[in-house]
Amino acid sequence: MSDVKTDTAPPPSATDAPPAEGAEGARAKQTSFDFSKLQEHPIVKQIGYYIAKSGKYVDMAMPYVIMAKEKTLEIWKKMEPYHPEYLSTIGIGLVMIFFGGTFMTLIAAVEAYRISCWEDSKKQLLILKQNFEKAWADSRADDAVDDNNDGIADVEQITKEELLKRKALILLKSIEPMQVYNAVGCLYIGFLAVMATLKVKFAQAITLGAALGEIIFNAVNPYAGPILKKALPEEYQKWGPVIISYFSKSTGISVAWTLQRIISSFHSAIRGTEILAFGLQGWFLTMNIWQGDVDQSLGQFAKLYGLGIALTGVWYQVSRGFFLPFPLNIVLLPFTIVEWFLIYLANS
Repeated sequence: MSDVKTDTAPPPSATDAPPAEGAEGARAKQTSFDFSKLQEHPIVKQIGYYIAKSGKYVDMAMPYVIMAKEKTLEIWKKMEPYHPEYLSTIGIGLVMIFFGGTFMTLIAAVEAYRISCWEDSKKQLLILKQNFEKAWADSRADDAVDDNNDGIADVEQITKEELLKRKALILLKSIEPMQVYNAVGCLYIGFLAVMATLKVKFAQAITLGAALGEIIFNAVNPYAGPILKKALPEEYQKWGPVIISYFSKSTGISVAWTLQRIISSFHSAIRGTEILAFGLQGWFLTMNIWQGDVDQSLGQFAKLYGLGIALTGVWYQVSRGFFLPFPLNIVLLPFTIVEWFLIYLANS
């Protein structure tokens, strides 16, 4: 019997297989990412839209911000021989002693934040600072990119909206998202602690005010009710008790709020005395204008006169009705705006 030949091909050898990609090539293929596609993502487009919408307002405000910054640095530079870091501390102490009750919500917020998470926040703020410094450096490097080699930077050849989108993408590439996420989370927890403190303080004042309002209503209604009933037309007499109740509760809440402000002014005056002593200590040491032991002298000063200064500050605030005199009402206007904003948040 003759052998039957077949055309079955031999199995392919390893050398005949198509060349496999190396480990580096596979890893690069897995990790490579066309970042330009991210620009088409709906979320990124939305971010770019809002950045573009706010860009005109930023452009309007930026010259004034830069001018204010340069002016502040100029004044600070001129005052450096007199150590303005301690003079500003002394100023803060005096404001808290004599005007702290005007900013009771702001001071309560600062105290709550200092006690709850200030130490952690300092670390997280440093992390945010490092991330955004890196993003700023990458953005400055991007300003010099000239991909078409025409001698003009690419950022100068695109529209403002495209520029803002481009910078938003650089920001997303540069920062470490988990670091920023954790840092913002820590700061948000501090914000919640502040709001909880303010809401409790407001709740206490409102509760006390409501109780006082009921007492005032029970005392006033038997006398004011008949008088108001005679004064009002017959079809409106049903509103008499409502008017008296509203007046009583408003008066009660005003009294409670005033008492709360007096308590807060006393706290701010005590704290301001401590800050004042600290500022004076540092300034005397750096200016070399005190003979003897500064720590011991200021310690005795705080013990002997601190309470008297605090009580004087409280008396001054109450006698002035917690109003800021001119020109302090202009100088401290930013803090007044923050105070109003915090009151709005606590009431919301």
